[in-house]
Amino acid sequence: MKNLTMILSPNRTSRKGSVPDVICCHQSNAPIQDRLRVYSDPKSMESVHFAVAKSGAVYQIAEIGFSAMAFPHPEEEPLCRTVRERLAAPDRYTVSVEFENEKSGILTIAQYRAGLEVFLSVIDGIRKIYGGFLLDREHFIGHYEIEPSEAPNCPGIDFPLNRYLADLKKILG
Repeated sequence: MKNLTMILSPNRTSRKGSVPDVICCHQSNAPIQDRLRVYSDPKSMESVHFAVAKSGAVYQIAEIGFSAMAFPHPEEEPLCRTVRERLAAPDRYTVSVEFENEKSGILTIAQYRAGLEVFLSVIDGIRKIYGGFLLDREHFIGHYEIEPSEAPNCPGIDFPLNRYLADLKKILG
């Protein structure tokens, strides 16, 4: 992956046997450097797997074999059926990708392309390590689909979830 910087967070835990099979997209609501400081601080208890800057720079915060600390157990019913039907906290089986953005979800061209590279790399890694990945809207979701009241507009109303899904399906077949 081009423009990848490793900044491994202390805020990651074991997947406790769960297989990562859901990619969840987030927006940062803050400049990327501010978020990287939060993820590097063990007191924050927050992390994601990848962060994608507006410039197209990509930061890996946690390895996909670990749970990032993005979600506690949902306090409300998730919109996503795959999440709703599971007893484990979403951190156990999600790979979280955060995009530097505030509110809209509109990405720069460099950011979109970098995000596509991240998703391809994550899917390839999951398939190699765990044996498969279902590429559909139940397994490629926005944060709002896990916590609809807590994050109703995350990753942003204009975030290209469906465009990413279509591009991924075209590339991966």
